[in-house]
Amino acid sequence: MLRKLRQLLEHPRFLTAMMVLFALQAIIFSILIPYKSPSDEEYHFRFTHYYAQRSIVAGPIIADQTDNFDIGDIQRTPGYLYHYLSSFVLKLIQPIVTSEDGQVIVLRIINVGLGVITLLLIVSLLRRIGARGLTVNLVVAWLAITTMFVWLFAALNYDNLAIVLFMILLHLLLSLYQKVSINRVLQLLAVTLALMLTKETFLPSIVIGYGLLVFGLLRKTSLQKNWQQLVR
Repeated sequence: MLRKLRQLLEHPRFLTAMMVLFALQAIIFSILIPYKSPSDEEYHFRFTHYYAQRSIVAGPIIADQTDNFDIGDIQRTPGYLYHYLSSFVLKLIQPIVTSEDGQVIVLRIINVGLGVITLLLIVSLLRRIGARGLTVNLVVAWLAITTMFVWLFAALNYDNLAIVLFMILLHLLLSLYQKVSINRVLQLLAVTLALMLTKETFLPSIVIGYGLLVFGLLRKTSLQKNWQQLVR
């Protein structure tokens, strides 16, 4: 009995089923949950809508906030990348989906896609560090049945993009640990910048990640050898 259960849990189809379960739950939530129910969703939508009203050539930097003061201070906020990117989708769908609730649902479903990407990145990362079968499947299953995780990606929230970027950052840190190269360093810096422009409170996690990378490289090889690999 236990052997059959283990075979079921470590089967690739179980992993696929858990991914589908997550997506279905999140899509249902994104359609049925009333707008503004998730924490700060109104702020994220209105900030996105603010960008959608601006000209594309205006860019993401808000140099002079002249209206929408009820949103708060968006002129000096460092976390604007999620809203700026989402505004392009909002501009695209506004002529077709005219109601505010409909626009929110479309944006929510795109966030569900970010959740699926997050799970795929987690699976890939676990396999890269040596996890296989049962461990990978159970981690994904645990996340898929965790309502808070599903709820997060079923709503408008800059955490969704930030989590995707952080997972990419972890992949790049691992790649750099395996082999130091200037291209990977530049990629890491670009993703770090994008993450900081999405949600700056990830800074402590970024610092810890960089610190672990440096510590691991110094333990594995000499500083001189790492520098030679970098400039090669």
